[in-house]
Amino acid sequence: MALTKRDIDQAHFDPKGGAWQVLMDDEVMGFGVRLLSSGKKSFILRYRNPKGQTRMLTLGRHGVLTVKQARDLAIIELAKVAKNQDPQDERQQARAPGLKVSEFWKRYLEAYAKPHRRSWRNDERRYLKNILPAIGHRVIWEVTANDVRKIHQEIGNRAPVEANRVVELLRLIFNLAMDWEKPPRGFDNPARLVGKRKSAGTGHVKRYQEEPRTRWLNREEISYLLEALAEETDIYAASAIRLLLYTGLRKSELLAAKWEHLDLERGELFVPERKSDEDFTLPLNALALKELSSLPRQGSPWIFPSDRNPEEHRRDVKRQWDRVREKTGLEDIRIQDLRRTAGSWMAQAGVPLAWIQEVLGQQSPEVVKVYARLAEESAQTAVDRYASALDLALKGWSHEGGNLPLRDRNMADQGIEFPGGRLYPIDLWLPRHR
Repeated sequence: MALTKRDIDQAHFDPKGGAWQVLMDDEVMGFGVRLLSSGKKSFILRYRNPKGQTRMLTLGRHGVLTVKQARDLAIIELAKVAKNQDPQDERQQARAPGLKVSEFWKRYLEAYAKPHRRSWRNDERRYLKNILPAIGHRVIWEVTANDVRKIHQEIGNRAPVEANRVVELLRLIFNLAMDWEKPPRGFDNPARLVGKRKSAGTGHVKRYQEEPRTRWLNREEISYLLEALAEETDIYAASAIRLLLYTGLRKSELLAAKWEHLDLERGELFVPERKSDEDFTLPLNALALKELSSLPRQGSPWIFPSDRNPEEHRRDVKRQWDRVREKTGLEDIRIQDLRRTAGSWMAQAGVPLAWIQEVLGQQSPEVVKVYARLAEESAQTAVDRYASALDLALKGWSHEGGNLPLRDRNMADQGIEFPGGRLYPIDLWLPRHR
């Protein structure tokens, strides 16, 4: 029977069973979890090296690694054993006193980040830009909290949120180094972050406060966006941007979609391994179906093939997105705001938050609550605008003191339907909703 998280969580060290005990996995030979009297639980791999000696390799601590991640690492190490290599010997050779951050980074990237983190390219970018120049040359066990705090503050002066992400990456790297290697006695992770409400004591780095972004597009801004996209010469990029608005998918999820994932008859798009690590089938609305049906197929398995290599999918649409933003004048919006726009409009239409959370693949209900607040703000804006339009219509005066033309008064009587109520032409004179 394959080991599961529940099995490991329920397992307890038995004092009568020796200094430590092992629960073995039935799926991967030699893979298991070791229970220590201290309560720690670590994933291990038992194997025989080319000399026939039995070895036990520690893969990482339970909690830092998931069962799936540890099992995948075990398979990688067993592949080395099949090639007459000894993973334990390789690790011991890497434990030289002078092991540098840059040397461990290579192992982190190949053995952990690429197999397990879809955001590994962001890790690589942050390492090359911020970590390598600062501490790449340093012996890994000699890096201190002050070193990390200095990196955090230098980045934070221009990009506080990015500063937090860099320290989170460092914390993960040091956690894995402490699991995979043998740190000096008393060594503590120098990249520990504390919350904004706690004080940063010795050995801690205080994170910058992060305010959730609430920018989304209203009806007028969406019309500007769609008009600009209609003039975009790159039809695949234009289609991708429209679909981000229509579906609420993450950019990485949409651009990695394959034709085999699309079922036009059922109106569904299969999304493998979302950020929540769960497969998901997204029901497609009429706008999304029409958009996908109109896309030409070029013999590539990808819906959005790379313009350089059709055997790969696109990674980004940044150049095209920047052109569209410049044409519309909406230079303060980010491509992630299209996803927030989808969630906000669903909330305004009365869609339950639990449904929005499922459609958008949000892991935390707290993230989705921002859409409820935006819906409340939209409702308040609607009633305020109605009062302004009604007041001016009754007086027959514009907000600038001029008489309203008769045709505008007629239009004000008719209005236009939108999710929060009726939208009046008078709204065009009012500040755009943010």
